[in-house]
Order: sequence, then structure tokens, then C-alpha cells
Amino acid sequence: MNKNKTKNKKNNWLFLLLALTFLGAFLFNYFQSPEKPIEIQSQEEKTYKAAPKEKNKLKNLILYAGQPISKNYPNKIKILKNKGFIVGYDEKRKNPAWSAYRVFDCEYKCNIGLKRSPKFFVDERTNAKVKPSDYSKSNYDRGHLAPNHAIATRYGHDAQYETFFMSNITPQKPQLNREVWADMEKEIADQYADELEEVWVIVGPIYDDSVKDRFLSRNKIEIPDRFFAVVLDELNNKPRTMAYIMPQKPPANSLPRDFIVSVNEAERQSGLDFFAELDDQIEEKAESQINDFSQPTLNSLAERLKAGSVF
Repeated sequence: MNKNKTKNKKNNWLFLLLALTFLGAFLFNYFQSPEKPIEIQSQEEKTYKAAPKEKNKLKNLILYAGQPISKNYPNKIKILKNKGFIVGYDEKRKNPAWSAYRVFDCEYKCNIGLKRSPKFFVDERTNAKVKPSDYSKSNYDRGHLAPNHAIATRYGHDAQYETFFMSNITPQKPQLNREVWADMEKEIADQYADELEEVWVIVGPIYDDSVKDRFLSRNKIEIPDRFFAVVLDELNNKPRTMAYIMPQKPPANSLPRDFIVSVNEAERQSGLDFFAELDDQIEEKAESQINDFSQPTLNSLAERLKAGSVF
């Protein structure tokens, strides 16, 4: 027999044997490898991760067009990130300079039945470490900036508890905190979010330079003179805004709409610049408006007519 043919035949068998070996190893690993587990999210996680329908680099879960920046705000601000909101904290004044959050129409996915936290908490991330007892016998409420109700219903139990960090609390008179300010918070969380699908909110204190600084006697927490709330909505992919400025002692039976101003005015009084990542022309147009989102919009009215819920 020809030696070359014998050698070639042996090589062919060797190649076939190696190929079958590799194929067998591949099939063994393929069928023996465990399937990747399916990641199951809780309802709370689903709610927290609900994203806007359209992609927009200006938008995220909490902020729209960036966090507030200083225009002439006098003190350094520390950023504290929480599960459903972000706080810009002023260590010198021992108060939040602002809190930002987003509320959306959660339809039947809202968390309901969550109990109010029985106490407030020291935020160990701050140097001030304001204690709940610092407000005792002060005649001021521990006023939430990011509100308990809005955060609880959208982001769940753990996020709700974080609204009780003292880094989210400012001194508010009871006639503000328990009345017209609470009405505004509920209007934003329940009406605006329902009719407009989602809104971005920034709230914070205002300190009047023409008024002598006042402090809670314990721990020297500065007392704000007024409070602002800024709300942004998108209509036809364009931002539109509204704002409120409320005094510590509003008149009895006041309504939130009694305190509507432009965002420009809220910026002037707070010393902060909101939505700074917007194009300058778009920002100026949006922030110079004086809107009232509590009035039915064409979009929401059309949807309600379509659903047969009107008349």
C-alpha cells in the first residue's frame, strides 16, 4: 500500500476524532449550563423604575434638565440622593436648600395603605445632624419638602421613610404646613400627575435678605420667610412651567392658586437657577410663563372625553 495514502488516512481519522471531541464538549457544556434566572421585580421596584414613554436626555427619574444650581445662593449645597427624591442640603442653615422629585400617573399601580412613619430621623450624612427634638416647643412644624404622600404612593415604603430624614425638613408654621401647602402637595401629586401623566417638582425655602435672620433656639436652625414650589410639565415635547411662592403665615382659607408666580420670580427670590440644562431661549420662554396646571388642559380633557368620563 502507498505510504502517503496510509498517512493521509490516519490524519483524516485524527482530524475527525478531534472534531467530534470538540463537538461533544460544546454540547455537554451547553446542556449542562443552568439557565439564567429570570429577574423578578417587586411592584415597588416596577413603580420606581417607570420611565417616560419617549426618550429625552433632559429627563430622568427625578430631575428634568439638571439639578438646581446657584445664581446668588450664598452657601455651599451638599447633594443627598434618596430612593424617590434628591435633596440639596445647606449645612450652614441646617435646612434643605431644595428637594426635587417626580410624580407620575400610576393608575392602579400606586402603593396604597402605607402607614405614616411614627418618627423623624437624624440624617447621618449631614454634618448638622439636626434632631427631631430640635423643633420641640418651637411653634413650628417639621415641614416636609419632598412630601410623604407623593413619594410613598410612587416609590414605596422605603422611599417614604426617607422623607422623614431631617435633611428633608424645614421649619413651617402650622397654618402653612397643614393647610394651603398641604393642599398644593396633594394637588400636584393627585391632580397634575393624573391629568398630565408626569410632572417634575422642585421645592425649597426662601430667606428674605431684608429681614433679620431668625433661628430655632435649639441647634440654631434658620427659619425661612417663604417657600417656593416649581413644577414642570411637557406639552407636545416642549417644557412649560408654573411656580408658587407662599409665606409662612398665609391668609385663612387661601387656595394654592392664590400664590402662583413665574419660575423666574421663584429663581429671583430663592437665588437658584432651575432647569439650567435647557437651551437658553427655551428656558426663558418656559420660565417667564405664569401657568395654572390646576385648570383642565386640552390634552387631559380630550383623553377624558375619549374615555367617556366627562358628562
